[in-house]
Amino acid sequence: MGKKIIVLIGIMLGFSQIGDAQILGSKYANELRIKQPAHSGNNHSMQLPEAIVYREIGFRDDNWNSTTNAWEFSDSGTFAYDNNALRVEEHDYNYSSVWKDSVKHFYTYDANGNQASYIMQVWVPWKNNFRNFTQNLTTWNLQKLNTESIYQIWDTLKNSWVTTDDAITTYDGNNRITEHTEELDTNGSLSGKVRTQYSYSKDSTIVLQQNLIAGQWVNYTLDNESVDANGFDTLDISQFWDATSATWVNNNRDAYLNTSYGYTIRDSSFTWDSKNNQWTNYIIDSISYDANRRTTSILYIFWDKAFSRWDTYDLTKYSYNSYGNAIDFEDLTGSNGKVWNRFSNDTLIYDDNQNLIQSIYELPSGSPTPGYYPYSRTIYYYNSFDLAVENAGKNELSATIFPNPTDGNILKVSFISTGEGQVSLHFCDMRGEILSSEIRNVMEGSNEIQISLPSVSAGSYFLQITNQKDAASSLLKIIKK
Repeated sequence: MGKKIIVLIGIMLGFSQIGDAQILGSKYANELRIKQPAHSGNNHSMQLPEAIVYREIGFRDDNWNSTTNAWEFSDSGTFAYDNNALRVEEHDYNYSSVWKDSVKHFYTYDANGNQASYIMQVWVPWKNNFRNFTQNLTTWNLQKLNTESIYQIWDTLKNSWVTTDDAITTYDGNNRITEHTEELDTNGSLSGKVRTQYSYSKDSTIVLQQNLIAGQWVNYTLDNESVDANGFDTLDISQFWDATSATWVNNNRDAYLNTSYGYTIRDSSFTWDSKNNQWTNYIIDSISYDANRRTTSILYIFWDKAFSRWDTYDLTKYSYNSYGNAIDFEDLTGSNGKVWNRFSNDTLIYDDNQNLIQSIYELPSGSPTPGYYPYSRTIYYYNSFDLAVENAGKNELSATIFPNPTDGNILKVSFISTGEGQVSLHFCDMRGEILSSEIRNVMEGSNEIQISLPSVSAGSYFLQITNQKDAASSLLKIIKK
């Protein structure tokens, strides 16, 4: 595919469903079909070609009409991508008897695949065209860390972009933030300034936020974040600066209880009672996980001052399919845990390739049949492409990976580099979504590097390795058991 994939503007005129594949139900239906691997019966194993990935090309939002008991169109969008499978354009529509233009989004990227700019345009009916609305400009360092973000709005009178926020971030040798400074628009100029400074020790991080007032940095907030021997958060105390007494005053405190692998299972929040000079109970979040480290429930309880007791007020429950994808989460409300009332329910539906094809939001129904009724839904549309075909003719990097398949999170990658420099590594899922990225230094000749995979469920993934010296690349399929 030598040219940018452009999704046709008219594809959201209507939709239909044929067999297992969602297709576009309009005169453009034959232009964009979702390719499904062959399967039979109830066999849901993913028999994917070696380098087939799925790319989202559009969505549609519907609202439920309780009078007609039918779904009605609401909004939709289409996506376009470049040769590197990076999204470069989104075109949104809203529905009122017919599909009408609404918003456009444009994205550009630097040589390392980091988003360099984002422009949002809105449709102006009385002018019958799009006009600029907002713009973000971002720069990154070689470690793919954001170093500057500029936010701008379009001034229709000046017919130019006006900067309203300019944020600059610096890092230390361990890629930790050392300072984040923002210049804010006040009265038409970047005269407001806020900075946040970070200092690190073995068991804590100090975060100081200050405002620039009359040319002087003035204290605003101070956070002291403590960690255990494994680097997991254990305590966070927040204070604010009292200019009258020129002292720090306690504000909030969070105490964390974590699992052995660093997931928080209890977050206890307290507020400062200045009258009695003590911490008082506020909120507790309790999180449960299954054997695969997936969240199964979150229980929220708060301190009832009137009765001096803890009282439950919200419970969210999650369930997953055999591939580890969330398929349902239900939100319940209640008092003191005695009666839980339905509040909302989200159902997620996937195709055989585990692409999310529909999400349904439901609200509780009353008697005589307690349960849920549909309120809104989003339908997602995909096409497929073969990375091996798209990469055909490109400079290839000879690389191997071990162990593969793997039941762990540590892999060794071996390859030969034509010279000293750097390689980029992108770990992505079968849809082509990048889950983690990093850049490593390499030497000329044979190299072996060790990489840590992000926490993912069992399934198939890809690791793309690119030598930044000569653009040679390799795409390796990884099986996570």
